[in-house]
Amino acid sequence: MENIGERLRKIRDEMLHISREKCVEGLGISARTLERYENNLTSPPTSFINKLWKKYPVQLKRDTQDWLLTGKRRAFVEIAKSQKEEDGPWNTATKMTTAGIPVLGRVPAGVPTVQDEDIIDYIQIPGMHMETFAVIISGESMMPTLRDGDFGLFMFTSDIKSGDIVVANNEFNETMVKRYRLKNGEQFLMSDNAEYQPITPNEHFRIVGKITGVWRNIKI
Repeated sequence: MENIGERLRKIRDEMLHISREKCVEGLGISARTLERYENNLTSPPTSFINKLWKKYPVQLKRDTQDWLLTGKRRAFVEIAKSQKEEDGPWNTATKMTTAGIPVLGRVPAGVPTVQDEDIIDYIQIPGMHMETFAVIISGESMMPTLRDGDFGLFMFTSDIKSGDIVVANNEFNETMVKRYRLKNGEQFLMSDNAEYQPITPNEHFRIVGKITGVWRNIKI
């Protein structure tokens, strides 16, 4: 199987048809550094990859970036499809990005200020909203919608409706992903898997965001 360096060389040679010297112009690295990337001696950082795609937006399509990083096909499954483009922060016409999506090991409660120490990884999904974050789904409580090991994509928002899948913190600042339900004025955090009991949140629970999609490996 090809490594990321070999895929990067293919992109430069077969898609861009340029030399290393030409490729690195304006990218803040030397041709020698690019050579190390291509020989798989050093992994190319996310900042370099994002700059390369920004420099050549016509030649380099969005799905090519995912292939560069993983060598595999990925599937992005949309969950929230009802948002209109004119609805404020969901304006996809003006706020899309190819930057890495931060994967959070801890989701801040209250005012969503993400610190560097909260980020445990980045995943690349071209064309996502620039304010998208991700959490790793653990367990089977949200099956079949969300599976163990999926990346749940979410945005910090207080605009939550009954039926939305939300990211919430309990009184111990433990993060969970559940479906929000409002019945007769009472709030519940539900699992899609019927084997799990509903949670009645107390005053210490904080809903911090809404799941908008899921990113998972698909074996074909």
